[in-house]
Formats: sequence, structure tokens, C-alpha cells
Amino acid sequence: LLPFAATTTNRVPFWFFFCCRLWGERLITLNLCSATHLCFSRPRRECEGLSCDFEIAVPLPQRSLVIVQGAARHNWDHAIHRSDIADVRMAITLRELSAEFAAGGPREADGQQLRAIAATFAGRVSTSSTGGGSS
Repeated sequence: LLPFAATTTNRVPFWFFFCCRLWGERLITLNLCSATHLCFSRPRRECEGLSCDFEIAVPLPQRSLVIVQGAARHNWDHAIHRSDIADVRMAITLRELSAEFAAGGPREADGQQLRAIAATFAGRVSTSSTGGGSS
């Protein structure tokens, strides 16, 4: 459980959460304390002959649950912008390992090691500033 506040620099390490091969199909987030927006964006690209950026801000009310999968997970970038955090934000995000790290996958041994590390979680809240990435 990682607390996020607009006035602090607590962030999830970029390299940890955004390794596409590591994480599987579903991203599940329970937004607990305060409302915010989950922003989906597409990189600059050609659209009907015009160069444009797309960003869609999906409201996440307090105590809401969002499941991101399929095209929303793989074709769009997702982030919660610091400017959209008005108060303390507490969220629980669940991710699964990709098939590459599952039983029978080419990196099964790494997946077993990751699960062993995860099993040592003692329920402590991280309050360190880690830099990079967003929730």
C-alpha cells in the first residue's frame, strides 16, 4: 500500500511498474481516500491528417474500483497526474505476472522468485521517495 499526496514526492518506481513484459493482462485499482482522475493518453500521432494528442480523464471517485485490460491496458498509456491529486490519495493496485513468468513460461524461475519476494510482504506502508513513474 503506497500513500500518495500532492505535497510529497512518493511515487512508484518507473522501472518496477512499467515493464510491459513483466505484468499480465489486468490492472485492478481500488481508489480509497480521495477522488482523482485516471488519465489515458495516446502518443502524438496522425489522426485524420492532423497531428494530435489524445488524453481522456476518467473520474475515480472515493472508494471506486477500476479494471484496466485489453486495448485500454496495451494501446493507451495510463497515469494519475500529480495535479489531479487534491488530497491524500491511498490506492490498492493489483497486478498479475505475464504468461512469460507463469508456470511453463520461459521465465518461470524468475516468476517463482518474484512470488517468493511478494510472499514476504509484512503489511508495512512505504513512505520513501522513490522517484519516477506514477501510480
